[in-house]
Amino acid sequence: MFKFLKSLFSNAYALEELPKIEPSYKDPVIKAGVVKTPTTPIKFPTSKVLKGLTKNQIEELARNYGFELDRRMTKVNMIADFKKQHSSSVKKS
Repeated sequence: MFKFLKSLFSNAYALEELPKIEPSYKDPVIKAGVVKTPTTPIKFPTSKVLKGLTKNQIEELARNYGFELDRRMTKVNMIADFKKQHSSSVKKS
């Protein structure tokens, strides 16, 4: 009777029948000290794109470019300040 119950609740046979599933992705190979950067420069977003973003998204985008914006400003002023900071940093380069 115990053998019968054990065979009912045992998964030993089911595990052997399942094929091994390997992940479809592969982890990137990172070599020490080698970082690939994009060769094309990142384009500054257009006014139309910036107007479609929220204030939080504009602030986050500005941080990606290395600028700090004040979220207490209006959206229009944030965009103007972002453009001003970006144009002044481009002129320095």
